Amino acid sequence: MTNSGNVGIGDTDPDQKLSLITTASNHAILAIDSAGATNHAAVLLRSGGVDKWQVGNEGVSDRFRIYNYGTSSEAVTVLSDGKVGIGTTAPDNPLT
Repeated sequence: MTNSGNVGIGDTDPDQKLSLITTASNHAILAIDSAGATNHAAVLLRSGGVDKWQVGNEGVSDRFRIYNYGTSSEAVTVLSDGKVGIGTTAPDNPLT
């Protein structure tokens, strides 16, 4: 942790609030694991303290989603069978 409050994992001089760096032979993967099978595992993006977007897994129905707090709706939904929806939570077809 630097004097400015930046935190580095594998980085001794982070220039952002959180910096994750790994060696060239490893992937940099951030794991977010919810406690229960039906809980969300996601990243919440805020601006000025206001929720803007959420990206992650919606645990109850096991779908990947990008949620827009501005419209209170899912912008993108990907179901476990590969079907993709833009502006819908129940897509009929895979995106090709």
